[in-house]
Amino acid sequence: MPTIRIAGQYFRAPFIFLFGAELTFGVFSVYLATAWLKTEAALSEPWLWSAGVFGGTMTLSMAAMGLYQTGVWDGVISYLSRLIVALFGTAVIFAVVSHWMPNLTIDRVVVATAAGIAVAFITLDRFIFRRLVDSGALARKIIVLGTGAKARTIHQIAQQTKSVDIVWFFPVAGESADVESERIAYLPIGLSELAEQYNCEEIVIATGERRNTLPMAELLACRARGIAVTDENSFVEKETGKISLDLLTPGWLVGSGGFRYGTRARMLRRGFDLLAAGSLLVFAAPVMAVTVIAILFESGFAAPILYRQKRVGENGELFEIFKFRSMYTDAESDGRARWAKTNDTRITRVGKWIRRSRIDELPQLLNVLTGEMSFVGPRPERPEFVQELEKVIPFYAERHCMKPGLTGWAQLRYAYGASQDDAAQKLQYDLYYIKNHSFLMDLLILVQTAEVVVFGRGAR
Repeated sequence: MPTIRIAGQYFRAPFIFLFGAELTFGVFSVYLATAWLKTEAALSEPWLWSAGVFGGTMTLSMAAMGLYQTGVWDGVISYLSRLIVALFGTAVIFAVVSHWMPNLTIDRVVVATAAGIAVAFITLDRFIFRRLVDSGALARKIIVLGTGAKARTIHQIAQQTKSVDIVWFFPVAGESADVESERIAYLPIGLSELAEQYNCEEIVIATGERRNTLPMAELLACRARGIAVTDENSFVEKETGKISLDLLTPGWLVGSGGFRYGTRARMLRRGFDLLAAGSLLVFAAPVMAVTVIAILFESGFAAPILYRQKRVGENGELFEIFKFRSMYTDAESDGRARWAKTNDTRITRVGKWIRRSRIDELPQLLNVLTGEMSFVGPRPERPEFVQELEKVIPFYAERHCMKPGLTGWAQLRYAYGASQDDAAQKLQYDLYYIKNHSFLMDLLILVQTAEVVVFGRGAR
């Protein structure tokens, strides 16, 4: 089944089908609940509207808790904890919507019953879906053109994601065999015939040397038959949501699509930042006030509440970022910049709490209002680290081509960065975001950021 691109993100077709099925379950569960409790005699337009709001809210809350990402399927506890929080969010949102829209006809008993029915349906369909994914039944068949190191990388990704089934590795003259020899197609037939014989949907070009080695006539025949032909960088991009630094070349970045960041996009982005930052400041004011009191209570009235620190912004310009102080005032008294680490002894008791919940980041809404930051974008880094990282990580400077953000694609997909290796891993996601970002992608990232806040993922 193909990978579909929506709002700058690549979604695997089985997950889109899963989302649609669970949206249907949400609506249908309201029908079953009303029929069981005999509170609604027949379907009517207001009833359908109410059921649609419930189903949409439920699936949106599940998406916010990361339940449509493969990484949260590692254990029953992970699944159930996220599902419970998602249902709680559904109840809260539905209650707010019901207050403002009295024509919603579902009472609380029906909502609770519908939620229970939906959980049963969703748990069953998730069990079946997981079995199908693990068995490879939903994987699309591909042929990898090449047998060297790049082909091995594609094989590793296929094993991790389980989204593709590599039927054959097609050999190219002069390339060593770094993959399983029994899967190399030493067959007396051409590439296009082989792809058609095994019902393959895609050919992935993963060769080290391409000049005068690619079977162009065979690749053209594949394209003419509706079989996709993809290079290794594009394959990694759509299957993993990142751009691999190991495979990346300047030529591919220049020639590939994306990087749409015109005047209208900037205006829309700035307008959204002003509206969202202003609104969130109003709603977060009570939380921020409690945080101020907690910091003063722990450290005394003489200690600073806010922490200011130089960060690298758009086009490499420096600016001062604002945060609630979460470390002791003498944390870096020697003037040396240090990476944060797990169980960092420099962090105060209040600091541990506000860092885990990301409350320490709320003052950065002021940076958004002043235009130094955006809501979504690569996280700004300290200039001391940037100077060091630009020397050892290729393409690191490219992350400064747009405004840094409060949250970002890398924050959703990777843990807290606390070393050069972590910075390199996060850069791959930042490059993906810079290349593919859109307004709708920003909204999706903001929705999914709820999981990071609720479960404290990546906090240190």
